Amino acid sequence: MRFGMLKIKTTLDAMLRRFDWTLPPSYEAPWRFTSLPAPADGLPLVLRPSRAHTSPAAPVVSPGHR
Repeated sequence: MRFGMLKIKTTLDAMLRRFDWTLPPSYEAPWRFTSLPAPADGLPLVLRPSRAHTSPAAPVVSPGHR
């Protein structure tokens, strides 16, 4: 059980650091009220690479160029 929780925390940490998480524009959540309120449609997210983790592209060199 501890290994599983550690793996989940490690994966979530990597995702939070490497991606910017946003909701689609003009999104309004349809709520489902059970014992714990939650979005009825699963909360669609837009993930984009974080600007802090994007590296500049490597220069392209043609095969004949030295």
